[in-house]
Amino acid sequence: MGLDQKEFTKAFIKAMNDPSVSQALTGRVSAAVMDEMNGLRQAVQQLTSTVSQLTEKLTEKEEENTCLKEKVTTLEQTLEEKCDSLEQYTRRNTLRISGLEENDNEDAYEVSMNVLKKLPVGDQLSFKDIDRCHRIGPKTTTDRPRLMMVKFATYRMRQKVYKQKRNLNDTSIFINEDLTKRRATLLYEARKMKRAGGIKDCWSADGNIFVRNSHG
Repeated sequence: MGLDQKEFTKAFIKAMNDPSVSQALTGRVSAAVMDEMNGLRQAVQQLTSTVSQLTEKLTEKEEENTCLKEKVTTLEQTLEEKCDSLEQYTRRNTLRISGLEENDNEDAYEVSMNVLKKLPVGDQLSFKDIDRCHRIGPKTTTDRPRLMMVKFATYRMRQKVYKQKRNLNDTSIFINEDLTKRRATLLYEARKMKRAGGIKDCWSADGNIFVRNSHG
């Protein structure tokens, strides 16, 4: 015949007061807890190892991405420089003349030749030395004349004219190289530095920009 609840409670309390029973239960509970703790510890160690491996792989990928970005940037810069050099080469026979008075129905060849003839090399020049000649941009309502683009038939004649441009220093006419946008910007910034006293002089030759500081 089984025990009722009251008798069971008394028997349980009596058993728990027995040191041997309490010690046996404590040992079993402790062993179970230790087993559970060991299992959790192993799981944490495994997770930590997995996280470390993933972190290392992520770091490697980030380094690879950084390296690839640097290579792409270098290639883009190289490509940009090569394209700029190629574009400048196509302009090597061309000069820009500013300050030439502009009139309606003018002949661009005659206007340009009248100025070029004033140079020492003028006696060697003829219309056949000019391949193309025209104003740059649409005509405006201002009194400021547009630039004149002059493409010479040969690079040699273009160089002769460009080297003698200083003969026009006492006039309002200026002869400059036909530079790419990138190089024209560099020369513009260099001229700003010259006006500010940061450098002694700046100029372009064969599409290259040169700067001379105060020390020569």
